[in-house]
Amino acid sequence: MGKLFRVLVWGKNAVGKTSLIEQLAYGRIDDKPYRETIEDTYCIQYDSNLNEKDIVLRVHDIGGVKNSPGEELSNIRHLMTLVDAIILVFDNRSNESFECCKAIKHIIEVKTTDKNKKEIVPILVLCNETVTDERRSTLTPTDFEQWTGKDKCFVGNRVWFVNIRDRTRTVEAFTALMKELYKPQSKSGFTLGGKKGKTNVNQ
Repeated sequence: MGKLFRVLVWGKNAVGKTSLIEQLAYGRIDDKPYRETIEDTYCIQYDSNLNEKDIVLRVHDIGGVKNSPGEELSNIRHLMTLVDAIILVFDNRSNESFECCKAIKHIIEVKTTDKNKKEIVPILVLCNETVTDERRSTLTPTDFEQWTGKDKCFVGNRVWFVNIRDRTRTVEAFTALMKELYKPQSKSGFTLGGKKGKTNVNQ
């Protein structure tokens, strides 16, 4: 039988979450005006190169945080108990989007931590590098290391820097997540042609 993993993508609004997902799924992005995401589901086939059916990554892309994560938690509470991992996305334009991810992580700890095991689902943190000039935020690598360096729930104990124009980096980050979810996997197997909005996947 194949394997299905569910992941939730969350972060502040307008940081490029949907563009990164579509880059991974389709190998490209469309240059189009920003459109607010309500909720979409993507099913991305992953070739594990094992003697079994392909792995499917079901990505839940929800609307970005406008105010505070706590105020908007009720809209996604049903997903929190279903997903196998969470992807947090911020961009390098403002400190605010990074602080939003930190607040979300705190909520995840409170809502999903097993009282006996003291563990939460793997968390992949992506920094979407949207600007390269003086518009960059004042955050430094040290700020990221202090947050992710010691907590084992963070994939790779790091922030993964991605760019919507460079699919290779996005694939690298998602492959690291797959290694956390499915230990026998050994190399990148993402292929193009994700299906947007498909909710039933044959395993």
